[in-house]
Amino acid sequence: MTGGGVHPGDAERLSVVVGRINRRIRANADGLSYGLTSTLSSIVRLGETRASDLARIEVVTAPSMTRILADLEQRGLIARHDDPDDRRATVVIPTDLGVATLLRARAERASRVGEALSKLGERDRERLVDALDALERLAVRVDEAAAGL
Repeated sequence: MTGGGVHPGDAERLSVVVGRINRRIRANADGLSYGLTSTLSSIVRLGETRASDLARIEVVTAPSMTRILADLEQRGLIARHDDPDDRRATVVIPTDLGVATLLRARAERASRVGEALSKLGERDRERLVDALDALERLAVRVDEAAAGL
């Protein structure tokens, strides 16, 4: 058993299943990689954010985040400027195109999941919907652990 009385096999199964589903649905027509989409999602969710905070949230090195932000900026999905409180730091904000691109990517993924869900039986669909609140709480805990909170 792991902490909290969770069987390691259950935790492993959940990890594998979530990973498989995520890998299959995360590609999108805009050609954004998972890392770009995840970072853009964080920027849209947080609003004006320091690059260093994004690196911590996304669990990547500062040089990796610099490359990700350069790619997003080149595509017109974010804008960067100096942090008014610390000229050594950079802050980023999403552009209107960035928000629209993220919403389109989410809609594409939701469509793929919806198609897969429609092929399940009604009982399985109901059970998955019933589990959504717990899965969302789990996602928050995973994010907090990754960010060192």
